[in-house]
Amino acid sequence: MKRISSSSMLSSDTDALHGTIERAKQELEHMIDMNPQVMLLVDHSGMLIRTNKILLELLEVSDFSQVLGKRLNDLFRCEDEMFFSRLLEDRSGLEVRETKTILPDGQSRVLRFTIVGSGPKRDLSVVIVYDATGEKRQAAHLKKKYKMEAVEALVGALMHNINQPLTVIMVRAGLMRVALEKGPIDSTELKKTCRI
Repeated sequence: MKRISSSSMLSSDTDALHGTIERAKQELEHMIDMNPQVMLLVDHSGMLIRTNKILLELLEVSDFSQVLGKRLNDLFRCEDEMFFSRLLEDRSGLEVRETKTILPDGQSRVLRFTIVGSGPKRDLSVVIVYDATGEKRQAAHLKKKYKMEAVEALVGALMHNINQPLTVIMVRAGLMRVALEKGPIDSTELKKTCRI
């Protein structure tokens, strides 16, 4: 019977673990590449390690070398300078935050960042970036539209309330004109007609 040393068993277990880790990395990279949204892999300092082509389209750059190795703060300027450091600090689970950003080309966008820490030490995080600018514009447009509809309804109600007494006055004046055309009017009859 052949005896297997503990060091060779440990070596094969380590090799299997490295193989599993390598396959997981490849699957993550494939998932990043195939995602229809901007997907980033960043380290604990916010430095971009891997991304997909969607980021290049969003930033309107032509090459990965223009973004890899840069920090999130360098790629997306936020009104709140501490936005990314706070986002990366809170690794309690899935975190979603939205902020107004200025892209390197000067465009102002509203971006939603979803961050998921990975690994036991959480040295790496996956960040999904969604451009919510269109949603915000649409929401602002709908808000303006609803305000206009409310103003139109209010004006309509006011006009109805104003027109209703005016209609009564106009009808009575018309009746008095018809009565005048028929001939002289008795003052008591006129008072009776004008009484509401």
